[in-house]
Amino acid sequence: MLLLMTQDFHDLGYQKLKNIAETVRVYALYISDLKGFTHPTAFLNSRLKEQPLFDLNGAASEQGALTTGGCLCGAVRYEVSEPDIGTGFCHCRICQRALGAPVNAWVGFPLRSVKFPLSKPSYYRSTMIAKRGFCSTCGTILTYQMLKPSISEYLIICIPTLDRPEDFPPVWHGGIESQLPWLNVHDDLPRLRTS
Repeated sequence: MLLLMTQDFHDLGYQKLKNIAETVRVYALYISDLKGFTHPTAFLNSRLKEQPLFDLNGAASEQGALTTGGCLCGAVRYEVSEPDIGTGFCHCRICQRALGAPVNAWVGFPLRSVKFPLSKPSYYRSTMIAKRGFCSTCGTILTYQMLKPSISEYLIICIPTLDRPEDFPPVWHGGIESQLPWLNVHDDLPRLRTS
């Protein structure tokens, strides 16, 4: 039993169960998770490889040729000419503080496909490995980009800043170790601890 206590359980989200009126949060621990791992990092790395973070080999959605959005005041607008490569929620403490919100809903696009026709966002280093783009007039956080170990070839955009945010539903949850206890998201999307 001690071995089971040291393992991460897979959060399967809220599920409807037979003869129970309310949805129930379900967790799973698979025997295959326990085999061949002598160190917690090896266990985490194996799980990260299976997560639906980005579809770098093809389009993750079928939206039209041009996606648009911008900040609250309209000073910074963006246009995206290629399909997204993934969507998700981030519950990590850094996103919570940067956005002043309990969770970040994001969509990733190839960096080469994002253009700012009016004016470019201002940037600040939100961590040692990433920067965030924001409107210096109204303060809206627009983008997130990894800088280390190398500059990423994709750009994360906050879904609420899109002109049509409803077209980009998140498909997984990340950073659930920081999910606020009063925020219960009742879905069956995959969940990952990312601390």
